[in-house]
Amino acid sequence: MALIASGAGALVLAQYAGWSAAYRIMAVLLLVPIATTLLAREPAERRARAANWRAALDDGVIGPFRQFFERFGANLALLLLAFILLFKISDQMLGPVALPFYLDAGFKLVQVAEVSKLLRR
Repeated sequence: MALIASGAGALVLAQYAGWSAAYRIMAVLLLVPIATTLLAREPAERRARAANWRAALDDGVIGPFRQFFERFGANLALLLLAFILLFKISDQMLGPVALPFYLDAGFKLVQVAEVSKLLRR
């Protein structure tokens, strides 16, 4: 829901109320998760903290990668990681220029919101 509201919702708001109002409304909507986080109770159980930053890095980053490579083997693991990176690189490279292209092609913000934000999810 948040992706739809921040993507398509922002474009629809910008079409009818302008970008300034759209940014203000999105900023107000960001207060909801912030308030939820601040008002939430602490969990009853606390996880043991890592002794130092190296142990934390090993537990959170290096350990999962090590398990991934052990589970699939080095060749398949590298192939899977390469596939994931190459699969999404076009979206990351072309994403920022898509909206100006659509607007220059004559589409309205609402049309862009309907097609690129709502139907793609």
